[in-house]
Amino acid sequence: MKRLFQNLGFYALVTLVIFGVVSFITGTGDTNTPLAYSEFLQRVQAGDVQTVDVSVEGLTINVQGAFKNGSKFSTRSLFLESFGTDLKSWAQNNGVVVKVEPP
Repeated sequence: MKRLFQNLGFYALVTLVIFGVVSFITGTGDTNTPLAYSEFLQRVQAGDVQTVDVSVEGLTINVQGAFKNGSKFSTRSLFLESFGTDLKSWAQNNGVVVKVEPP
C-alpha cells in the first residue's frame, strides 16, 4: 500500500510540473507593452495605432490600445484640459477608434 501512495505522489508531481511548464510557455497572451506617452503620440501620428481605450482616474489618464499589427500597448499621462480635443483630432486624422471608459 505504501508503494501505491509513492507512485501516485510521483505521478501527481510530474503532472503538476508539466502543467506549470505549459502555463509558463503559453503565458496569458494578452500582455500590454508599456509605452511612454510621448512615444504613444508619435505612433498615433505615424498611423500605427488602430484602437485606444481611455479611462480617467483622478488626474491620471490611462490609455490601452492596439497597434495595426495586433500588438497591444498601455500608457499613462496627467489629465490636461486640451487632452480631449487633441485626442479627438489625432483620432480623426489617423483613423484611430477611441473608446472612453467611465471613471
